[in-house]
Amino acid sequence: MVQVENPKLSDRPHPMLPSPNAVKLYKRWLSTAREERSETAIPNELPWHSRCAVAELTRFALECQQSQEDSQTEIRLFTGTITSNVYDIDWTKQVCQFLDAGGAIRILVWNDHISGSVKRRLSPITDHPAGRVIKSGTRRGGEDLNHFYVVGDQAFRKEAPHDYCDGEKFSDVEPEIPAQICFNDPKEAMNLIGIFDQVWEACEK
Repeated sequence: MVQVENPKLSDRPHPMLPSPNAVKLYKRWLSTAREERSETAIPNELPWHSRCAVAELTRFALECQQSQEDSQTEIRLFTGTITSNVYDIDWTKQVCQFLDAGGAIRILVWNDHISGSVKRRLSPITDHPAGRVIKSGTRRGGEDLNHFYVVGDQAFRKEAPHDYCDGEKFSDVEPEIPAQICFNDPKEAMNLIGIFDQVWEACEK
C-alpha cells in the first residue's frame, strides 16, 4: 500500500484549471480501476480529483448493491467539512440512487458546525431512512485525523491529515490535500471501517 504523506499546503503560484482532456483521462483512469477491481492506489490531491473520485466510488457502491440480493452495501464518509466543490449536487443524486437501490450511507462530520446550506444540500440523503449525518460537535484533534470515504469492505479514498478548510475556501484547484483511492484493498478498508464505527458510536452517545 502506498503511504500518504503529510500534506504541504502549497505557496506556489495558483495552479491552472484542469483541461477537459486532463479531466477525461483522470476519469478514465478511475473507471478502469473500478471495472478491474484494481489493487493499485491512485493518487489525488486537488478538489476536482476528489470530486471525480467520490463519484466513481459511489458508482462502485451502486454496482455492489445491485449485484447482491441479501446484503446491504454501506458508504461511510468521515470528513471535516462537506464542500460543494467535492460533494456536489450530482453526488447527492448518485447517493440517492444508491439508497433507493437498497444501500446505506453514514456521514460523520468532525466539526462543531454544519452550515444551513450544507444541511439543505444533504436533505435528500438525510430524508431517506438509510441516510444518516451526525457531527462530532468539536474540531479538537481534527488536524491529526485521516478523512476518508469507504465503500463496502474493500474500496476507499483516504486523505492525509491536514488543516481545516471551510467549504467556501475550496475551488477546483485549492487546497491541495494528498490522498489515495483504491477499489480493492480489504485490509485497509476494514481498518478505516473500524475507526469510523468506533468514532460514530462515541459521537452518538
